[in-house]
Amino acid sequence: MKKVFLAFYVLLATVAASLLSSCQSTAAITAYSYSNHTEYLETDIAYPVFTGYDELNTSISTYVDELHHSWTANAATDWRELDALRKRYTPDITTPPFEFKTGSDAPLVSKRYISLLLRSWVNNGGAHGNTLLKAFTYDKKAGVCIAPTELGISYAALSAACRKRLIAAIPADSNRAERQRWIESGTEPTESALGAFTYDGETLTVYFAPYQVAPYSDGVLQVAIPVTELRASQ
Repeated sequence: MKKVFLAFYVLLATVAASLLSSCQSTAAITAYSYSNHTEYLETDIAYPVFTGYDELNTSISTYVDELHHSWTANAATDWRELDALRKRYTPDITTPPFEFKTGSDAPLVSKRYISLLLRSWVNNGGAHGNTLLKAFTYDKKAGVCIAPTELGISYAALSAACRKRLIAAIPADSNRAERQRWIESGTEPTESALGAFTYDGETLTVYFAPYQVAPYSDGVLQVAIPVTELRASQ
């Protein structure tokens, strides 16, 4: 678990620096950050803000605010109940605070598109925390966030390409039939299964949260596919 915690702290701490790597950017990018640590909850949030793209910024901030509220609205009550239970049976063990942490990968900014992947880590006292993914691909010309279909790519073609690559990468020591069923279930040709994607103008990358197509220990998996290949397969 220490590895997971460390990875998120590093992610949050380097968001501002990662923005500089978007060398193709034609828009100024700043970083929003918020941190609040209490006895029962540790919150750390950081994500980019794109000057001149208010609709995109609103979409990002609204998503983060709603996710944060949904995971933390009852945090104080739930943590104190858990703390009381733990003190009753294991008084020598300190109850750690719940966690809500959101950071982002470096944004991809091309002449027409801005693409961003948010990664959130939530832990409300379970056996381990969970990673939640949310991606935004914004068409600067149209002024809206888009889906793969608006790039001329069907979910069927995207699903087939992801399945092919993920199945080819199944570890040799795994139960291949079981892993293949897992992949097929997690790559259905739908927005809910394939909606966490980024696009740099040439390559579309789909991200899969832990448990979606592989065991938790595999972490977040990603599949990068040239858009020309996806369009040709349809």
